[in-house]
Amino acid sequence: TLMDQKTSGQIIVFMIAVISMAFTQIIPPVHFFFELMIAELIFLILLPMFQKNDTSAFLNGINSFGFICIAWAVSCMRFKKHLEDYMLRKLLHKKNDELLQKNKELEYLSKIDGMTGIYNRQSFERMLEEGLKRCYQQDEPLSLIMIDIDDFKSINDNYGHQTGDNCINRLGSVLNEIMQKYTCICARYGGDEFILIARDIDKERMEEVCEKIRTAVQSLEISWSEHSVRATVSMGIAFHLPEMKNWQDFLKQAD
Repeated sequence: TLMDQKTSGQIIVFMIAVISMAFTQIIPPVHFFFELMIAELIFLILLPMFQKNDTSAFLNGINSFGFICIAWAVSCMRFKKHLEDYMLRKLLHKKNDELLQKNKELEYLSKIDGMTGIYNRQSFERMLEEGLKRCYQQDEPLSLIMIDIDDFKSINDNYGHQTGDNCINRLGSVLNEIMQKYTCICARYGGDEFILIARDIDKERMEEVCEKIRTAVQSLEISWSEHSVRATVSMGIAFHLPEMKNWQDFLKQAD
């Protein structure tokens, strides 16, 4: 642009340069403003050395400042649009994360029994079926315990359904502790029926698990309002046999 002052006296190159900067850079407007002011200042200082006509120099200075203002306005609009797009992407990313988290929570809740906090029947049957497949493929032992609360109907009739619910809840807590200690899978199978499955545990170990459950339940004092009762449980153990073709046969052996 300075060399053009000796021939055409135009500032087209300067105009193209500053406008191009506005369209190619996405930086905060304050930073871009300083860039433009530095370019304008250098241009104005050097302009008299190349443009001897004072009127042309003055007009070119005015025009260059006008192009500086246009470039800065374009840069502000582009930066604002970029910032809005960034905030929108950030919001969508946040909403997507929240949706994924909600889906995970719903998936988890769909597997859990609401009263006891352990697995429900549908989840257990699916895991049992998968466990049997691994049992066939890897030739590893698979054991199952079915647990019933003794005289549960009498507890409900004599002490009320709240006491019965409390009884189910406390047994669920016991089985949850057993599940953590012995790496078993426990579930509420329905009503007062609970079920436990364990991989890679032999007969002696399963009998030990049953005894732990029995003594833990027997030591519980289950209370609700003015009622207090000690519950007992009955258990059936099943060990997987090759002739069992499906999980229903497995359950029948323990029932």
